[in-house]
Amino acid sequence: MGNSFGYFESEEEDFKVLREVLRVLKPMGKVLLDVADGEYLKSNLQNRSWEWVDDRLFVCRERSLSSDGERIITREIIVHKKKGILVDQFYAVRLYSKDKLEELLKKAGFDDVEVYSSLSVNSKHNEDLGMMGNRIIVTAVTKKQWTFARLKEPELKTVAVVMGDPSKPDNMKPGAIFDEDDFYTIDELKKALNELKGYRFIYLNNHDTLISDLMKLKPKIDFVFNLCDEGFNNEPTKELHVPALLEMLNIPYTGSNPQCLAYCYDKSLIRGIAKEMGIPVPKGVLVMPGESVLELPFNFPAIVKPNFGDSSFGITRRSVVYTTDELIKTLSEIRDKFGYDKPVLIEEFLTGSDLSLGIIGNLSGNYQVLPIIEEDYSKLPEGLPRICGYEAKWLPDSPYWNNTSKPAQLDEETERVIIESSIKLWERLNVNDYCRFDWRLNSEGKPKLLEVNPNPGWCWDGHLAKMAKIAGISYSRMLNMILEAARERFEINKKETHSDVTEAIDDVLINSNLAYGR
Repeated sequence: MGNSFGYFESEEEDFKVLREVLRVLKPMGKVLLDVADGEYLKSNLQNRSWEWVDDRLFVCRERSLSSDGERIITREIIVHKKKGILVDQFYAVRLYSKDKLEELLKKAGFDDVEVYSSLSVNSKHNEDLGMMGNRIIVTAVTKKQWTFARLKEPELKTVAVVMGDPSKPDNMKPGAIFDEDDFYTIDELKKALNELKGYRFIYLNNHDTLISDLMKLKPKIDFVFNLCDEGFNNEPTKELHVPALLEMLNIPYTGSNPQCLAYCYDKSLIRGIAKEMGIPVPKGVLVMPGESVLELPFNFPAIVKPNFGDSSFGITRRSVVYTTDELIKTLSEIRDKFGYDKPVLIEEFLTGSDLSLGIIGNLSGNYQVLPIIEEDYSKLPEGLPRICGYEAKWLPDSPYWNNTSKPAQLDEETERVIIESSIKLWERLNVNDYCRFDWRLNSEGKPKLLEVNPNPGWCWDGHLAKMAKIAGISYSRMLNMILEAARERFEINKKETHSDVTEAIDDVLINSNLAYGR
């Protein structure tokens, strides 16, 4: 601060300058003041001086002390020998002694104030040194602690969580009702979501008013967390209706789009897509309603399951058949007992490890492949088929209820095939945010795809949560990963939309004959 200190009218203003210097310096930062020696100037004041700057300009200065003796008031006139007076100005500078500067710096909060000897400047050309003749050099250090900038609190994102309707029948559940276990699961979800920072959650589960509720809330919410895997009105065939509704209302949402859910609801269709992509699937045959089957194009054992459905609907211990008679009986049971009148899928029953792989994220951004888990059937009595069916998920009194999951022990090649194939299917089916892929090994240890579930169970003890736990990811963090994956996808899509908007507008204008003056 060479001679730039002391020009304010009051000492208080100079003090504010030092306080601001202290504020902006980093801890252990230093300041150096180079100012006129006030004591010397008071005693050796040169009241008038003339100085030629060059062969055209000369400067005349008149100086005097202020009435309180604390400042030098200067009138400075710059004259051109042909043009006359160019500048006629007044300014004043406060005079500081060594002791006063030291006192002021300490008062401002500086430490290690050090005043160096006065510096004298000798002119070789008879210049008017004025206030530059004798200088005071002062240094000081700030030993303050690091101060962290106050970050603006992130704006809360308001998210509407859409779920199944507990007041309506749900034919996928025992007794077709939401029971205590279901309500406990919902409570665990709410507790986990409550742990997340940056979000405010609204829960919507009344399907009679869902459409009107969403329309009212649209201006107030940022997006929807779609956890309605039961389907609209708890009808599985209307699982895709919820994201379709959200798209019509132009409300962003987590999870996959209606087309993806439609594809994956059809097990036979997924088999065909996978085979076309060179992804291995079990041998199988589709039996249409009203048809019977007396011969299979592969050997027993076989497994019989509804082609449409989730939550292992219609898959029980009797679904695994070893003879034609058992096959016919199981087909009849699915159609009569379960009231299922749609195509039935019959596949070769694979006897190897029963595996699941989960992925959270998006291929266009960040994604994480969760550890592959294997169903542990070690507690299952001998003679029962090793399957994770309806009984394992819904019937506490069943021996299948004791099934657990464990980290899969796979060789490197098998794991590679499962992961790479799942990622290819993710991309082909246009999956969003999270998905579960079910696989099983045959008797030779070769992996074959069973199902793709783009709206997998989100419950605290579900397969996705089990995989996450093995990876060291808590239930609340898993839910947060899904939410963040969706938010990242929204931003990517927004950028893509904005970059294409001009071209899109041009296309609309051309197609509507409004462009170019037509």
